[in-house]
This record gives sequence, C-alpha cells and structure tokens, in this order.
Amino acid sequence: MRAAESTPQTLLVALGVVLFCSVMVSTTVELLRPVQLAYKQIDRNRVVVKVTGLASAGEELSDREIVDRFRELEVRAVDLADGRFTDAVDPLTYDQRAAVENPELSVAIESTQDIAGLGRRARYALVYVLSDGQSVRRITLPVHGRGMWSTIYGYVTLDGDMTTVADIMFFEHGETPGIGDQIESPAWRASWLGKLIYDDNGKPAIAAAPASAAGPAERHRVDAIAGATLTVNGAINAVLYWLGEDGFGPFLKQLRPTHAQAAHLPRE
Repeated sequence: MRAAESTPQTLLVALGVVLFCSVMVSTTVELLRPVQLAYKQIDRNRVVVKVTGLASAGEELSDREIVDRFRELEVRAVDLADGRFTDAVDPLTYDQRAAVENPELSVAIESTQDIAGLGRRARYALVYVLSDGQSVRRITLPVHGRGMWSTIYGYVTLDGDMTTVADIMFFEHGETPGIGDQIESPAWRASWLGKLIYDDNGKPAIAAAPASAAGPAERHRVDAIAGATLTVNGAINAVLYWLGEDGFGPFLKQLRPTHAQAAHLPRE
C-alpha cells in the first residue's frame, strides 16, 4: 500500500525536477544568447570595436576581449522609412544583407537616388551606439555600395554632433589589389578623420580630390587615390547614399544636437 502511494509522489518529484532543470537551461541559454551571438559574429564585431574607438590603433585583442568591448555598445535596428528605432526585427539576429533578398524586408531604390548602385536596400538597418546614459558619444553606421569590381562594405563612425567623422573602415570588397584596396589603408582612413559629412544646408558633401587641388572645401575633402578613382568614388557614394535622405539621414537629424546640447536617443 505504501509503495503504491509513493509512486505518484515519486513521479511528481521527478516531474518537478525536470521542469526546474528545463527552466534553468532555458534561462541560461537566454542570458548567454548575446554572448554566443557575439562570438558567432566575431569578425564583424572586431571591425565595429575598432571603428567605434573601443580599441586603440594597433591594439591586438583576443576574441574574448572583442566580445567584452562590443558589449559596451548598444545595437539597435532603425526603420529607414521614418528614421526611428524599431522592434520589428531582432538586432542580435537580423541579417541586413539577407534582408535585401526578401521582398517583405526590402524596397527598390529609385534610380535618381541610387548613387551607390544598389538596386534595393533593406527596410531596416543596424546602428551601434556608444553612449553615456542618454547622451550619444558616438554612433557607427554600416554603409555599402558598388566600387569598380565589387560591392564595398564598411562602417562610418560619427561623433556626438552627428556630422563629424570619428573613423571609417572599409573591410570587405573585391577591388584591385595594390590600387583599389588602398581604401583600407590607414593613410586613406586618416584623410576622413574630422571631416564633416554635411554642409551648412544639411546635405551630404564629402568628395575626393588631391590635397594640392582646388575643389571641395577642406572640411569636406578626403584624399583621392591615384589609379583608383572608381573605387574611391564608390566608397564615397556609399557614404553619401547611406547618410543621405534615403538612408540614415532622417535618423541622424533626430539625433543631431542643437547648439551645445548633447545628442540624445530618439524614442521608438
């Protein structure tokens, strides 16, 4: 009789243990999910950490250090149609490149606006925010466009005024070795530092010219690269498009501070 009575109790205890373990495993997986994804995307995150200024020039970081520093950033998805943050996609798993192939997650770019030669763009794009509380110190934006032979992918980081280039890095392309690939060089990246993306009318104004040539105002001029005009123009057009009205322009306008005020994150 006692054995018969103990069987249901044993089953209940076993069931309770199973449920408890299941909850613990699910909770642990959820808590570790950002770290797991950070390791999965370690190559991309390494570039983001460098271009945001979370790693000093020449500093070699382990995968663990990259993950730790990347977690200092807030990764958010932006709806490019209205320039606001959105929860329509999960920024930790969202694949902006793959979204271009999905008609529901992408839109066709009008030919008059398609200076980057893309054809289509994703509806949502990721941004990487380095903030101090609610004040934005820096923001990093993905950009891409057609070069001479390939699609060029990069990131541009802006200071808190949302117009001054803090850094830029083009990290993936198929341009001519020894010529077009100079867009990766520290010297060319340095020619962008401190330059203003927008003119006094709020229009993207970056252009390339030799240092000795007359042309765009110095505050908007980046170096030309001899023999790589099409590649350089492709990289610049990628920045002009993605920071223009059809890209992050409306989003950056909302963040741009007035006078001495600091930039603040807009609400959804």
